[in-house]
Amino acid sequence: MKTNRTLGSGALVSFLLILASGVPAESDVAPKEVDQAIYARERAVYSDGRNQFRNFCQSCHFIEESSTGPALGGITRVRDYDWLQAFIKDPIALAESGDPMAQSLFERYKIPMPGFGAVLSEANIHAILSYIDMYSESGALTYHPAGSDPRFRELITLPHE
Repeated sequence: MKTNRTLGSGALVSFLLILASGVPAESDVAPKEVDQAIYARERAVYSDGRNQFRNFCQSCHFIEESSTGPALGGITRVRDYDWLQAFIKDPIALAESGDPMAQSLFERYKIPMPGFGAVLSEANIHAILSYIDMYSESGALTYHPAGSDPRFRELITLPHE
């Protein structure tokens, strides 16, 4: 049976040392060009993704504003699909692998997001990400994990056509 990973005391010390060693701030981690075609546009996927988001994500995340975790509006436009899948499945493993964005998120929010790899299938995660993408597109939302910091928003705002 697969279980969610947690940081043991040794791993926690290693993780904290990594964070203290100059992990770049979120604003220093450049957004990537992403392929929007991977996200579904069907109404049924949108509805399923919305339900999955409400059940598994909304206790810590909103789309348009930060909460316990960052606002997720526009995240599908600056982080590639494979990275988002990996982070949702096991964010601790991604941070421990040296991923600068995962480390930066842990540094900023101080509370690691639980991994959902044992609970959500790839299809569930795809539906959630498709929902976020469609919702973001309809409201022309841009991901800005630093909240309302206008400098950070300028750095990652993508042009809208």
